[in-house]
Parts: sequence; C-alpha cells; structure tokens
Amino acid sequence: MNAAPEKVLELVVFKLAAGVTRDQFLATVDPVSSWISRQPGFISRELSHYSQDDRWIEVLWWSTLQEAQSAAPVAAA
Repeated sequence: MNAAPEKVLELVVFKLAAGVTRDQFLATVDPVSSWISRQPGFISRELSHYSQDDRWIEVLWWSTLQEAQSAAPVAAA
C-alpha cells in the first residue's frame, strides 16, 4: 500500500496591529499572494475575516512541512 503524499496545513489567526487599517492590510494581500504562490511546495492560500471578533484567518496549504518552514523566514523578513 502506498502512503498518501504529505500535505501540510498552516493556519494563522490574527488581528491587525494597532494603527493598521483594513484598507492598508488588504492592499498587501495580492502582492503577498503573488510572492507566496512562487514558493516551492505552495498549494493554496485563503484569507477570511471574522467581523464579530475582528480577527483574520489565513489558511495555507503546502506540499511538505519543510517547504512551509523554508518560506517562513523569507516572509518574516
């Protein structure tokens, strides 16, 4: 029996930093999506907003944990 290919879920729940407006944040979504889509192992990205608690939920799928972790230091820079 062959094992199913690895697939990694990255889930980020956050609030915007003080002083950052929704419009400012949304202006970064397309450039970040463009960059992240070119990273090795990237599968998909979804962004949602939970208005009752003013939280954002970002769901990313990666092929492997190693590829997800490799993108993290670059994204934080």
